[in-house]
Amino acid sequence: QNSVTSTSLTTTFESFFRILNPLSQVLDRTNSLTQIVHGRKSSYLGSRD
Repeated sequence: QNSVTSTSLTTTFESFFRILNPLSQVLDRTNSLTQIVHGRKSSYLGSRD
């Protein structure tokens, strides 16, 4: 019987997106519109350093 626990599934997703997130930030830097949107999100959430 195959069963997948929610904790193992959650851990898998977290590890995948932890690896993917820095890559997506690097790829998004090539798009100037994405830079503007990302800057707005950052300033909305707090000061940008």
